[in-house]
Amino acid sequence: MTLQTAGSKAYKYNYDGSFAAYPAFDGTRLPEVTLTPGTAAIFRIDP
Repeated sequence: MTLQTAGSKAYKYNYDGSFAAYPAFDGTRLPEVTLTPGTAAIFRIDP
């Protein structure tokens, strides 16, 4: 997944509300994230 506006950090949230930093985030790309129908993924991108 590639973002149009760069961010400083990314976090991936789990269904239980816990979250962790997404270390592979390079400011505009979330590598290894594939969006598919019927599967939810929650990320927070900090400016």
